[in-house]
Amino acid sequence: MEWIKSIADVIKLGPRYLVAGMVLAGGALFLPASVHERLGVSEWVAAYKGWIGLVFAVCAVLTAISVFTWLWRLATLAWETKQERAALAERLRRLTEPEKQILRYYFAKNTRSNFLRHQDGVVAGLAAVGVIHLASRTGTLTEGFAYNISDYAWKIIRENPGLLNGETNFYRCDKPDSPWGF
Repeated sequence: MEWIKSIADVIKLGPRYLVAGMVLAGGALFLPASVHERLGVSEWVAAYKGWIGLVFAVCAVLTAISVFTWLWRLATLAWETKQERAALAERLRRLTEPEKQILRYYFAKNTRSNFLRHQDGVVAGLAAVGVIHLASRTGTLTEGFAYNISDYAWKIIRENPGLLNGETNFYRCDKPDSPWGF
């Protein structure tokens, strides 16, 4: 039973260890005999050539699986990102007037942050779809919390400012003006 655990540990090895095992075993298998003699391993290589070949094959297969798994994850992440961005762009085309008022503030003030009350349904809706996100948990119920606009939403609206055209030209920030003027 202990040997099964050690096989599982070998399979879990990172690709760098598998590549190292493949290179060492490949060197023992494919380098000329003169190199083996110089290194003093010619008798060892001759005696264990079958095992060395097995190590090489296993390391090569596990390395290939690691590479394909990494490529699959990368492709999946790229596809998911593309789908999320398409959904966000579509959502930005269907903004309501209260949502537009919140987003207008970012562009009117040329800032990436706005203070909004998180208990507001419009704010929560924009945050839920990824247009804005809570930037800091430090805030108050009266002044609101800092919400930043997502990079992709910022880019889309910058490229298409007409998305914010609506019934009014108002913009919204829930932080009250400072009585001291700053």
